Amino acid sequence: MKNETRVEFRPDSADLVNFIIKHFRTFVITGLVAGVVTAGISLLIKPLYESVVILYPSSNIGETRTLLGETYSEPTLFGDDDATEKLLQVIKSEQVREYLKTRYDLANHYKIKPGYKYPNTLIAQKMKKYIRSSKSSYGSVEIRVRDHDRQLACDMANDMAAKADGIFNDLQRSAALAMLSEIDGIYETQLKLVKQYEDSLSILPGLINSQSKTLSGSLYKEYYNETVTGKSEVVKNLKKNLAPGEIDMVTYLRLFTLLEKETENLTLIRSRYIEAQALSRQNLPYTLVVDRATAAEKKAYPKRSIIVVGSTAMILLLVAIVLFIKEGVKLHRTDDR
Repeated sequence: MKNETRVEFRPDSADLVNFIIKHFRTFVITGLVAGVVTAGISLLIKPLYESVVILYPSSNIGETRTLLGETYSEPTLFGDDDATEKLLQVIKSEQVREYLKTRYDLANHYKIKPGYKYPNTLIAQKMKKYIRSSKSSYGSVEIRVRDHDRQLACDMANDMAAKADGIFNDLQRSAALAMLSEIDGIYETQLKLVKQYEDSLSILPGLINSQSKTLSGSLYKEYYNETVTGKSEVVKNLKKNLAPGEIDMVTYLRLFTLLEKETENLTLIRSRYIEAQALSRQNLPYTLVVDRATAAEKKAYPKRSIIVVGSTAMILLLVAIVLFIKEGVKLHRTDDR
């Protein structure tokens, strides 16, 4: 008959104090060896240095402009949560990543050879690991950059903040150029309309003694102005120079009122045109840097003390489990008494 074995747990091995005392020497030797080995391994890890930039979005990000330049925004220095989200989106954009890759030759810096199958994916993974940006509890944006080169980490963090401001300005200038083109068309249309009203006034009939049509329009305008001011004597004299049978004062007043209104609109459009020109050329502050990055004096990773303590504790726990199972499990034949 074939012999069979079964596993049986012995509850008397659960005396933890006796168990530790019994294997105290084993634990001490194992702990010392594990500590020395993990300390040596941690020394082989190349340290990483971290630089941090803290910045706020300015209120310029939250402004909303109409085609004619009216601005709808609260008069605050810092942007709101929506502006913070926009700033984060720009910092994490492909434009910033490509800028850093080109400026700092990250492919060579991260030792990614062109012969790799997916070099851009590897660079993106490295950047995701070492470059992080997030919203802080105070509503600011934190840019954290880690690198083996402390000065490079500092420069990259500061350049990310500067590049974000540049991207916002590029977007603003592009929008202003589009606005400028649109307003230019509106201005030309409005200018033609004003000239049409002026021409309509200038060709009104109404002069005797073969005076020119242009002079006729001028007399109508002067007549209207003096009527408004209430100078009755001047009005009477002007009436004498107008042909009584050809005067159409209703038409004149209507055209002149329309001309006056459209001229005001033309002036407004002109001012917005000049404003759009200024916006297409200027650089506005879209980010407010509270703390610029500086070269770190101490490494951020690895924390060798934590590595040594954590690794030693895990090894000791593993040894304890092995010894506990070894003493708590008894293998024997089924026919034993």
